[in-house]
Amino acid sequence: MMKSAWLLAAAFSLLLGSCGSVLGIFTGAPRWTVNTPRATLTTVYFTAKGTAADIPDARTAALNDLADQISEYLGLRIDESYRRELLETQGIEEFSAVVTEEYLDIGEQTATVHLLVEANRRTITDIRRVWQQKAAQEGQEYLVLRDAARRAYARNQDTDALIQYVEAAKAVSASRTAGHINLAKEYLNQAIMIMGNLRIEAQPRSSGDRRFSVRVVREGRTFSAAVSGAPVRVVYPVFNTAGAQVSREQVFKTYSRGFSLFELSHPGFRGIGLVTVHLDILRNVDIPEEMHQHPELGAKIRQLLRLETEKQAGFPFQVRTAIVQGTVLASVLEYDRGGNLRPDDAASRAVQEVFARDGITVRTISSVESEEEVRQILREQAGRDIQTGIIGSAEVITLIQSGTRHIATVRGTVQVVDPVTLRVRLSTDAVAANGIGESPEAARQAAFKRFGELAASVVLNNP
Repeated sequence: MMKSAWLLAAAFSLLLGSCGSVLGIFTGAPRWTVNTPRATLTTVYFTAKGTAADIPDARTAALNDLADQISEYLGLRIDESYRRELLETQGIEEFSAVVTEEYLDIGEQTATVHLLVEANRRTITDIRRVWQQKAAQEGQEYLVLRDAARRAYARNQDTDALIQYVEAAKAVSASRTAGHINLAKEYLNQAIMIMGNLRIEAQPRSSGDRRFSVRVVREGRTFSAAVSGAPVRVVYPVFNTAGAQVSREQVFKTYSRGFSLFELSHPGFRGIGLVTVHLDILRNVDIPEEMHQHPELGAKIRQLLRLETEKQAGFPFQVRTAIVQGTVLASVLEYDRGGNLRPDDAASRAVQEVFARDGITVRTISSVESEEEVRQILREQAGRDIQTGIIGSAEVITLIQSGTRHIATVRGTVQVVDPVTLRVRLSTDAVAANGIGESPEAARQAAFKRFGELAASVVLNNP
């Protein structure tokens, strides 16, 4: 008798310490919380569980678990729209799936929600077959892109390979392929590796040359491999017709030996500055916002873009117009109301300042009253270091008052003169400029200053 009692106690103890199914039955939880019901001819069942500090969060966790289980059943991922539908409606209409039962297990510090879901077997089976067929097609797309990237890389067409890897990452991230995020990360890692190994080499040149050459190569080998077809973006400053310096861009590509040769023929490309050449591979690659926002894929994309910005080469330059040589002697004269000439210091200083930005030294003449006197001084200075003369003449054509301000308009011309022969190298068309001031004299000075700036820019922009 004692032996039987001991065996009964031992058996009871084993039952209490055994699997959850027995405990579930003893605690009164529904059987489906322990064993998912078997599918019938018409219905497929799913069970899910979520635990959190409160019931709403536990229910959300259970619904996310349910989405993962449906995804596993389909063999493909379900996108966020289905997850949102689950959270909002407790079901997915397309799958004829709906939550039919819910069981709460509330503890001292946490709550656990169990869900039972029924789905129409025929509907979800048909969807699985259609999705798997589509996934196979999508798989072929990103695999084709991946294989194209590998072939391009083997031919030293690194930029084509990089773009193909990014396109493969885009295709797989948008597909329903299981493990799509890991595959997309793998392809982006390949693109990052390619970008990291690219280098732009600046080829030697003289600082006054308008022609430039760079070479794009792949590092990581005993001998750097030339990269053909690499797009490079050239950024350089120019002076526009108003005398303001602005930035311009042009895009070129490297040829078979990795070189890209280009000439900056814009007449405003002059003075002292820096030309920068950047890799320009990803400018026209449209990366979906969903990839940018994804915590893992977004980090990879930012790393790739940051690497591209680091790939650049710089060329210091000092380019002068051929029409201006050596040190310049300049004078701008003003016609007064009586038709007499007098020196205008504001315009002459403006010419001096604009030329100085190009590294050209200008001396001004302020004690003359005619163009003939300027030419005489030029001839006297020609035997020294003066190699170019600038002679300008202008007059105020209008002076009006607007409220408390005055507006002056000046118009005139400028000549570039050889100091030895006094031959005119360049004669500009009429240049007009406006100036605003608190008084008529202030407006006049402002207009002549602007005239000097514009006239100097016209001269310097002449090749």
